[in-house]
Amino acid sequence: MRKRYIFNIVLILIVTAAVMYFVLRDNMDVVVSSITQMNPIALIAVLGLGSLYTVVWGFVYYVFGKKYNPDYKIKDGIAVAFVGSFFAGITPSATGGQFGQAFVLNKQNVKVSDSVSLLWADFIIYQSTMMVYVTILFALKYNEYLAQSSWFLMILLGYIINVIVILTLYTIALFPKAYVRLLGWLARVLAKLPFIKDPDALVLNWTMQAQSITKEVKTLSQDKDAS
Repeated sequence: MRKRYIFNIVLILIVTAAVMYFVLRDNMDVVVSSITQMNPIALIAVLGLGSLYTVVWGFVYYVFGKKYNPDYKIKDGIAVAFVGSFFAGITPSATGGQFGQAFVLNKQNVKVSDSVSLLWADFIIYQSTMMVYVTILFALKYNEYLAQSSWFLMILLGYIINVIVILTLYTIALFPKAYVRLLGWLARVLAKLPFIKDPDALVLNWTMQAQSITKEVKTLSQDKDAS
């Protein structure tokens, strides 16, 4: 067991070094120069704050994990948070973060179905909280942000897309039967497309996802401790 942990740590360090090399190779001198010129205390503070964010994130996983595994520990939740950050950082568009987390949760004696529910809860809370803060910022200083950057309209588009996603998730949770009927209609449309080989399987997968969302939204609304 000890050898396996050492191997995993070495493997992660190697992958991290490789990723950093390919990301920074065109500006390596500038990055290294900037780091060496920083105040050591300031550098430690920056690294500490970055780590603290992930540790707090890990505490959230601990709170959720306890619901599915009574023996779940804080260090397990922190491990899941760091795994999520690592895999999100090394995969395109951060697509690998939740896959890595689901794998680790399963190793921590949390069933795959419960891992999916846990990650859905995390996603819903994170997105909802973020959109509340961003909405407040836009309401208070919209004109100032608009004048600051020519990219603001793109940022606004991203904000609108995120709002639509959140509203869709809550709509699915509140009206699951209507969503299932919509999926049935969509299956009939997709069945006519040549590149959709098994529309029924696709609808079944979407329905299971809808059930997970419904379960977690109801759980969060009733669970004062998780709120």
